[in-house]
Amino acid sequence: GLDATRLGMAAILRFCTAVAGVAAENMVRGGGFLFLDLGRRIERAQAVTHEVSIVLNLPPARIESGLLLALELCDSAITYRSRYLNVLQAAPVLDLVLADQANPRGLAFQLVAMHGLLDELGSESGVREMLAGSAAGLLAEVEMMVGEVLAAPDQASAASALPGRLAGFIAELEGLSSRITRRYFAVLPAIQLVGTGETLALRGVA
Repeated sequence: GLDATRLGMAAILRFCTAVAGVAAENMVRGGGFLFLDLGRRIERAQAVTHEVSIVLNLPPARIESGLLLALELCDSAITYRSRYLNVLQAAPVLDLVLADQANPRGLAFQLVAMHGLLDELGSESGVREMLAGSAAGLLAEVEMMVGEVLAAPDQASAASALPGRLAGFIAELEGLSSRITRRYFAVLPAIQLVGTGETLALRGVA
């Protein structure tokens, strides 16, 4: 029943907290920790983007409830109130949860961290610069999205139009994750049909 589910989720939460604590305080800051942190940043970036895209999928007249939920999901409600008091507007909310590089629960913070971690990777300079450049491009893209909402005459309508673009942004994050996997973790190269000149992505092949 619900009690068993609650107890199970509490046990999972305790386990995850313990693992996170051990990694933060006991793990040597080497290559393994770098990739652990990189994976965490990519996962958080995907989660934040997905959550915001869902809560903004509302008509403009109801967008305020989505903005409130975005602040709660990103643990940013208190920070927002300290900056803007009780005035709820689309552009400031999206700036905080998507484009504020100082908000550790926001999207931009994850992208900046990803860029720094990718820049530290020991690899051919061209590959490293390409991957780090992809992260920088994603940051510029999200800043542009928020800037367009700020400049829009109707911020609510501009915000409610973002879910489609955010879905594309998630796909770009997944593409970056796949490129990192192929470069640093793939055992076999991507399958290619002879004579086609195009790479064929097969299920189960990195």
